[in-house]
Amino acid sequence: MSEHSTELEGLQATLDKLVHHREKSKVKGINLHAFIYFITLYNMSDRTVTLQGRKWVLSNVDGTTTVVEGEKIV
Repeated sequence: MSEHSTELEGLQATLDKLVHHREKSKVKGINLHAFIYFITLYNMSDRTVTLQGRKWVLSNVDGTTTVVEGEKIV
């Protein structure tokens, strides 16, 4: 993501729905996972914002954390 990324007080995201699809791959020992998520963004600040990237911090069942970042919004 951009080195100019900033957290803004009053900007909030809520996960509305998460869909997880899992199927077995034709390759032994490999499982395929697809995630579709629906979020609502709230801008309660006094500033206009432009979202240019995304960052997800995932807490795994085993206690570890995975960080996924990407440019642009899809």
